[in-house]
Amino acid sequence: MIRNLWHRQDRAYGFRSPDKLLEGHVLVHNHIRHTVDMPDDLNGFRCWTQMDNKEELIRCGCGWRGVEHYRLRALGDDKSYTWEEIMRAAYDGDDAA
Repeated sequence: MIRNLWHRQDRAYGFRSPDKLLEGHVLVHNHIRHTVDMPDDLNGFRCWTQMDNKEELIRCGCGWRGVEHYRLRALGDDKSYTWEEIMRAAYDGDDAA
């Protein structure tokens, strides 16, 4: 069950387990590089639930948490990274990390 910790406008941020969603809502994450099991609010990675919006969102295929989820259409990619890749990008000064 999703446990919402705080809300902003039409989005619910911060939860422990993406098991259930309200009808018409989807799970979304931001563009920050992440591992397949990275928790919310670590290293700038954020996830939230919101109403499904086909114009703003695209289904993500990165494998995060092993559940169907979306990302913002204009940002990010469909890839999860290892911790080594994330740390190497941060060390090399890559702003996307």
